[in-house]
Amino acid sequence: STVPVLPLAALLDAIPLGVTITLLKTDMQGFDFDAVSSLSRAQIRRIKNITAEVYTLSEEHNPYVGVRNHLHDDWLPHMAAMGFHFW
Repeated sequence: STVPVLPLAALLDAIPLGVTITLLKTDMQGFDFDAVSSLSRAQIRRIKNITAEVYTLSEEHNPYVGVRNHLHDDWLPHMAAMGFHFW
């Protein structure tokens, strides 16, 4: 059987604008950064907290070849540009 795939943006757009999105937790087998970074600034700013699987080791230790999902190289610069703070 097949599993339908929906863009993260479509899921967020289905949530009424007045509803606070307190937490977005992802586990997308290495594609977490691709999904989150595909959101517009307006969409991502609706989310108060994000928990995602990220990589912290070098590229040769990345279990998914060719996937961008590194904490320091991908996530930190992008999320800071979107106005998020890390703690």
